[in-house]
Amino acid sequence: MASFAVSGILAYNHTNQALDELWKSHFHAVARAATAKAEGEIRKIHQVIDGFSSLLAIKQLALSDLHQVSDHMLVQATKLDPGMSIGYGTTDGTGSLHVRHTMDGLVRIHRSGSTTERVYSKDLEFISETPLAADLQAAFNSSDYRQQPWFRHAQETDGIAWARPYRLLTGALGISASLQARQQSGTPPSGTFHVDLPVDELAVWLSQLMTGNTGRVFILDEDGAVVIEPAGPESEIQGIRTLLKSALSTESVRDKEIKPGTTQDASVDDGGSIYRIGYSPFQVSADERWAIAVIAPESDFLKLANSHLLIVLITATTAVLISIVIASVFARRVSRPLQEISEDLETIADLRISKRQSPDSFILEISNVGQAVDRMKAGLRSFERYVPAGVVRRLVASGKAAEFGADRRELSIFVSDIEGFTSIAETMEDDRLVDWLRVYLDHITGVVEDCSGTVDKFMGDGVLAFFNAPEAVPDHVARACRAALACQAMPRHSQPDAMPVPVTRIGLGLGHVLVGNMGSTTRFGYTVIGDMVNLTSRLEALNKVYGTRIMATAEFRDAAGPGLEWRTLDRVAVAGRRGGVTVCELLGETGGTDPDTMAARDRYETALTQYHAREFEPAAAAFSALAADRPSDIAATLMAERAGVLALDPPGEDWNRVYVFEHK
Repeated sequence: MASFAVSGILAYNHTNQALDELWKSHFHAVARAATAKAEGEIRKIHQVIDGFSSLLAIKQLALSDLHQVSDHMLVQATKLDPGMSIGYGTTDGTGSLHVRHTMDGLVRIHRSGSTTERVYSKDLEFISETPLAADLQAAFNSSDYRQQPWFRHAQETDGIAWARPYRLLTGALGISASLQARQQSGTPPSGTFHVDLPVDELAVWLSQLMTGNTGRVFILDEDGAVVIEPAGPESEIQGIRTLLKSALSTESVRDKEIKPGTTQDASVDDGGSIYRIGYSPFQVSADERWAIAVIAPESDFLKLANSHLLIVLITATTAVLISIVIASVFARRVSRPLQEISEDLETIADLRISKRQSPDSFILEISNVGQAVDRMKAGLRSFERYVPAGVVRRLVASGKAAEFGADRRELSIFVSDIEGFTSIAETMEDDRLVDWLRVYLDHITGVVEDCSGTVDKFMGDGVLAFFNAPEAVPDHVARACRAALACQAMPRHSQPDAMPVPVTRIGLGLGHVLVGNMGSTTRFGYTVIGDMVNLTSRLEALNKVYGTRIMATAEFRDAAGPGLEWRTLDRVAVAGRRGGVTVCELLGETGGTDPDTMAARDRYETALTQYHAREFEPAAAAFSALAADRPSDIAATLMAERAGVLALDPPGEDWNRVYVFEHK
């Protein structure tokens, strides 16, 4: 009997310890995911506010000129996610501006006192001026914006002020970051900028990170007040909110010495029911930090151990030998599923999220824990869509925190856009447009990643990607070519019924650029900048001029190696860049390009050689003949016109064969 009791106690302690470790591993994984998600949203806000601060610092923004302010706000609005907005209000209450990046991808700006709003495309091309909806007219024009939380909170500090959840002017529940704007240091503020972030989507995402059976995840400020809470029934959330406030009322839990990224464990007694609480702070700005708080009933994790001991004690009176066997088998059946779940959580901590379902168990509590882990994994998969997975995994594997900095590396740059996207968007309903664009971007992203590329960012319908970072790719130029060709081959059946198949224009460039974590000191993202990025973007736009689909520099063509067919198009100088560059069109792979296209390529390049040799009349005749045979060859038509003009009015001896584009 004594040996059985000892076995029972050992089994109890083993299960209790395993479940306690399970809670800690579970909280660590949830806190990491929630922190990364929150920091990602806050980073976007800081980038916009830092942009305004920089303009004021270098005296490039006159706050007295609301037209100039509105122009800069339009540019900053394109950096926001759809649903977010920015605004500006003068200190004396004489005028305000409000710019929304709406879910249809358009940018809308309203000035106080007006009953209309101006609508722009994502490229900031003016579309129309439309009447403001009745509910928005009332919100924008009927009250003094200086009574809004974003304005009042900004008056209390010289830094960035955060307004806790309130109803935004659009009617959505959200938070705001605001900053007083001074024309120069030491002068009274002329006005206040603010950025609004609706929190509904983030609240739903937090609810998917449910811990245990009834646990929840909150985002708090440093005083323990709720900033963002998970979506759910108010009656349920209210009770958990009260418990959380009680637990965090002690200074030990919200200790200022707790470093961001670390965790603090606590518990609170609610009428005999013990709740476990995990608290992990993170920096919002230099002067303020928030925290991820995870709260769950201890019974969700530890009740099993008590039940196990009770079963052992009851069955001990029946038969010692049988009870020992039962206890041993039972302990294994309890610990094995927990061990599998714990191992799964360890891989989740490295952002290696398996598709394996948690093991089934005949014990309700273990089954509930497994189901909660599966729900959390689903939420983490959503998080991976916001950050390049390869970048995050490399950072996690290093065991170091993300640091600001970049290095110079030779990359292949890839820029794409949809031909005629603005016209297409105007003909579609919002839901259908979003679905259509999702399918298209899924295709582009899949092709780039299959070719070992990294998608930097989506710019509406546009995509910026690069090859050879963060991991080295020896044949990155050839891979970028294959990706560009595969993007052109989007199958018609991949689009929803009755949807147009998008035509993709792509620019390709090769050069040494800066790549790494860039942005502000506390908020940055893994991205790329450099002259070649700008040039590649210009090449993508030049496709429209020459009627081509894929355009690259001659240096890129030469580095791509054999197996590809190209056509030399022209020698150009793009807007904003000195010096000429030879541009080429990627036609296809060797052996896979039709003979007519190859013959037309040879005729075009022969005419181009005559053109560069100042033989303008023969060149014009050759280009014209090619254009007549192939009316769809816009480049041949364009060059025929240029050669004809130069034949009538030849250039001077200093002609360098470069055609200069004055506009982007």
